[in-house]
Amino acid sequence: MLPELEPLPDGPEPRPGDLLTLRPGNTAGADPALTFHLVDWHGEGPAALELNHLRDHRRYQDWAAVVAPDDVATITRHTPDGVRTWAPDTPETTP
Repeated sequence: MLPELEPLPDGPEPRPGDLLTLRPGNTAGADPALTFHLVDWHGEGPAALELNHLRDHRRYQDWAAVVAPDDVATITRHTPDGVRTWAPDTPETTP
């Protein structure tokens, strides 16, 4: 049996499970009009964010990218209290 893990604190930085949009000119060259799923982070801070397409995207299973945190335009997080969306430099929530 696996030990129960403590949930991550609900901070303003992106975390695995979040949905992200990216700024134009991002390091992956990804379309800023698309939404991506953050699957993992790498390094301290984190230094790099690993993204996949959403499940309904035609390239879902054959595409992944790593971007810098500065490439993130918006973060959307589903929580028990509802859905929050914000820009990383302004962590206030929006409906």
